[in-house]
Amino acid sequence: MKNCLASFLGILAFASFSSYLHAQEYSIPVEFNEFDANIGVQQVAEVVHPWVGPTPQELAPGVIALGSLQDKKYIHQSTTALENELPIISTSIPPAAPIPIPGWVGQTPQELAPNAVPLGSLANRRLLWPISIQPFIEETPAFNVSIFASVRPYYSQNVLRVDGGKDGSFVTEAMLGASLSGRGISLGQYVTMIPSLDLITQVAGFEDKEVSGLNLQDLLAYHFSLAKAGLKFQLPYALDLSLGYEYNLVRSLDTGSKMSDALAPSLRLSKSFVLGESTLLMTDGNLRYSFTDRVLPYPIPGQFADDGDNLQLGVSLSLVHLFGPEDRFMIMPSLNFSRSEYLKNENDGRVDWLTSIGLNTSWQMLDWLSLDLGLSYAILRMNDQGSTSQGDSSKYEGLDIGLTVMAAHQF
Repeated sequence: MKNCLASFLGILAFASFSSYLHAQEYSIPVEFNEFDANIGVQQVAEVVHPWVGPTPQELAPGVIALGSLQDKKYIHQSTTALENELPIISTSIPPAAPIPIPGWVGQTPQELAPNAVPLGSLANRRLLWPISIQPFIEETPAFNVSIFASVRPYYSQNVLRVDGGKDGSFVTEAMLGASLSGRGISLGQYVTMIPSLDLITQVAGFEDKEVSGLNLQDLLAYHFSLAKAGLKFQLPYALDLSLGYEYNLVRSLDTGSKMSDALAPSLRLSKSFVLGESTLLMTDGNLRYSFTDRVLPYPIPGQFADDGDNLQLGVSLSLVHLFGPEDRFMIMPSLNFSRSEYLKNENDGRVDWLTSIGLNTSWQMLDWLSLDLGLSYAILRMNDQGSTSQGDSSKYEGLDIGLTVMAAHQF
C-alpha cells in the first residue's frame, strides 16, 4: 500500500514539474528593473512561442484585425523551413487621407461610411449651408463671388414711427449687393477661418403724399451704402464666431446730402440646431459699436442710429422649415430683441429697446430667383432720457407687410 502511494505521489510530482516546464516554454513573466509605477503596462506575459494553429489570415483571408489582435505579428519570425513557406501578412492598413470639408469638425460622413447615401438631416444640404457633404477638392477656387439684386415693395402702417401713428404709406426698396468669401483656412484641428467682404447699396422711395404738412418722399427717401469686411471662425459644436468691421453712409435721396456715416466694429456668435430632416433652429447674439458722425438728423428713429456713438446688443431666434417639391418652399418665424445705448450729443444716456416679431414665407422658383412674402411687427420703447429728447418718437408700434423678389448668382 505504501509502495503504491509513493508511486502515485511520484507520478503526480513529475506531471506537475513537466506541466511547469511546458507552461514556462510558452510564457516568461515581465521583469521590472525598478520599483516604480507601471501605469500603462497591461500585458502580464510576453508570448515567445510561435503561433499555434491556423492564423487569422488563414481562417479569413483579408480580415482586418481588431482589439488585441491589432498590430500583432501572428507568425513568429524565425528561419525554420515551415515558417519560410508561410507568407507574413501585414494587418496594418494605411489610413485613407481624409477629404477636408469646409466647416466640418471631426470625421466626415465619407470617412465613417464610404459611399453611404446620406439620409435625414444630412440629405438636406441647404440646411447645413455653408457645410457641405460633397468632397472639397483641390480645384475649389480660392474665392467665391456672388451677386444679388432685389426689389421690395411693402406697406408700412406707421410710416413716421411715432406713438399712436395712423399714417401709412407704400414704400419701395431696391438693393444691389456683392459678396466675396475666401476658402476656409484651417487654424488647427477644430477651427476654420473664412474671410469675407460684403458690399451693399440700397435706395428707398416713399409714397408721394403729405402727412402733417410734410411730403413723405422729400422727407424720408434715402440712399444707404455699406462695405463690410469680416472674419468667420467655425468652431466645434456647430458654433460660428464672426468679427466684422463696416463703413456705412446714409444720404438724402431728394438732395443727395450726407445725413450720417459711421464706422462700426461688430462681434457675432451664432449656433444652429437641426430639429428634423427639414427643420432648423438658428440662434444669434451680436454686439456692435457704432462711431457715428451725424450731419443731418434722420426722421425715423430705430432704422439708423444717427445721433452719435451708440452701443447695440441683440439676440435673435429663427425657425426655418423647408417643404414642398425639392424643398423649394420655406417658412420662417423669427423673434428679435435689441438694446441700443447712445453715448454722445444731446441723446447721451438714451436707451432704446426694440422687439420685433416676423414671419416670412419664400418660394425658390428657380436656382437664381426667389419670391418672399414677409410680415413684421415692431415695438420700440425708450428710457426717460429718450422720452425727453424724442417726444412722440420715444415709443411706437408698427406693422409692415411686403413682397420681395430677389435674383442671385454665384460664380
